[in-house]
Amino acid sequence: MSTLQTDPQPQNPEPSAAYEHALTKIAQLEEELLQKETVLSINIHEQVVLRERLRACIQTIQETTTQLVNVEHNIKDEYRHFHHQIEELRHEIRQLESSNDVWSNRSIKLEFEILTAQETLKSCKADLERATQRIAQLEAELQAAHSENAQLRQIIPKNG
Repeated sequence: MSTLQTDPQPQNPEPSAAYEHALTKIAQLEEELLQKETVLSINIHEQVVLRERLRACIQTIQETTTQLVNVEHNIKDEYRHFHHQIEELRHEIRQLESSNDVWSNRSIKLEFEILTAQETLKSCKADLERATQRIAQLEAELQAAHSENAQLRQIIPKNG
C-alpha cells in the first residue's frame, strides 16, 4: 500500500486520455465557433453593403423617375406647342395657296418650317422612348438587388 501512496502517477491512465480528448474537442468546437462567427460577420457586412446599394438604387430610381416625369411634362408641352404651331402653319399655307400670289414663296418656307417642327417632334418622341427604356433598366436593376438580398437572407441561416 505504501507504493500506492507514494506513486505520483495516477493508476488509471484512461481519465487523463479522456480529459485530453475533451480538451481537444473543446478546442475544435471553439475554432469552429470562431470560423462561423467570422462567416456570419462577413455575411452581415455584405447584407449591410447590399442594403446600402439597394437604398442608393431606390434613390436613383426615384430621382430618375422625377426627372423623367419632368421631361415627360416638358415633351408634352412642347408637343402641344408644336402641334398648335403646325396647325397654324397649315392654316396659313392653305390661305397662301388659295390666294395664288406672291405669297407662294412664303408657302414653301412655311412647309419647310412644318417639316422642321415635325422632325423636332419626332426627336422629342425618341427622347421619351429612351427615358422609358432607362426606367425599365433601373427597375430591372432594383429587382436584381432585391433578389440578391433575398438570396443572402437564405444563405445566412445556413452558415450560422
